[in-house]
Amino acid sequence: MIKKVKPPKPVTVLTLFTFVVLAGIVFVIIPLVLGLLSVVVGALETMGSNNISGDFSNIVFGNLLWGLAGVPFVHWVLASLFVVVCTLLFVIITVVVDKKFR
Repeated sequence: MIKKVKPPKPVTVLTLFTFVVLAGIVFVIIPLVLGLLSVVVGALETMGSNNISGDFSNIVFGNLLWGLAGVPFVHWVLASLFVVVCTLLFVIITVVVDKKFR
């Protein structure tokens, strides 16, 4: 027997899509970009120095960017809460604007 399945409501699809996109940005894109940028900045900071002693304490901005790249994973509860709250705000605003212009 083939059962008829109701298609999901547009708000449900919008919520799921928004959540997936925001979670991907917060947990994949931003850490990836900041991590790669930290490696490049760290390499530039190392090239600018003249010491070969193995002391890498002069890499300041590279370490800072590396720390920022790890923030969503160290504080994953807050990052997840940020994604959920932003998803809800985006969906609520979209629904309100959609009702206003109908």
